[in-house]
Amino acid sequence: MARILVLEPAPVDRARIAGLLEAAGHSVVVAETARAAEDRLAREPAGSFQLLVTELNLPDRSGLELIRALKSAPATAGVPVLVVTPQPPRELVIDLILAGAENVVSKPFASEVLLRRVTEILAGQRPLRQSRQGEISWSLPEYLEREMKRSLRSGLPLSVVVALARTADGRPVPDLLALLVQALRVRDTDLVFGLETGEVVFLLPDTDRAGAQVVEERIARALAGGGTEAGSGGLRLFTGTASAPADATTAGRLLDIALERARSRAG
Repeated sequence: MARILVLEPAPVDRARIAGLLEAAGHSVVVAETARAAEDRLAREPAGSFQLLVTELNLPDRSGLELIRALKSAPATAGVPVLVVTPQPPRELVIDLILAGAENVVSKPFASEVLLRRVTEILAGQRPLRQSRQGEISWSLPEYLEREMKRSLRSGLPLSVVVALARTADGRPVPDLLALLVQALRVRDTDLVFGLETGEVVFLLPDTDRAGAQVVEERIARALAGGGTEAGSGGLRLFTGTASAPADATTAGRLLDIALERARSRAG
């Protein structure tokens, strides 16, 4: 299990978060101020903590400023950050993700939501497997292959939507996965994965081309107010879709087509 630093000035919230994480088997260290958290990180060897869970509203420093400072320092740049705070505006969520936060959980939160986000972030640190598209999250090939076999066996459609984003100056957007997960609500049957190359893959069982295009539009609206290529907070979003069996009948080719379409739109 992981060693987690919890930065939370409110005693009740601090105790609750620490208790949930400890009950899940993690080792927890708590801090009440940004200074205390920075001092703790500085005292211990790099890599001692696998996650920082932090509130934004700190008594001595802005949480956003703290994240930027940690991500700019070599010793702490690799520590993933999960923000737990009252619902921030979308513009602030974008700033947090661009600063390097992995995800944002809004207060008040359900216990299972916090634990799921922690598990997702920690799982992202596992060794990645190689695919024909490069390094991708460990379970995407298996899930995609399984769903393709199920689609062919049942005759039900399967779609993949790939999303990628660029900043105003053309740079890839870091942690697009966390940004989209925060902005969207997907069905329980849908799966979302992040590629090391920056794209986000939505795996949509029982969804045909028309349904996938609806998901494309929802992604764009969530971040940019409409369309499949738009700007929000300085971001430009591009999506590509492929559906089985219309576009492909193998898992690898289905993903290839969706990636090619998204990348061609991005230029």
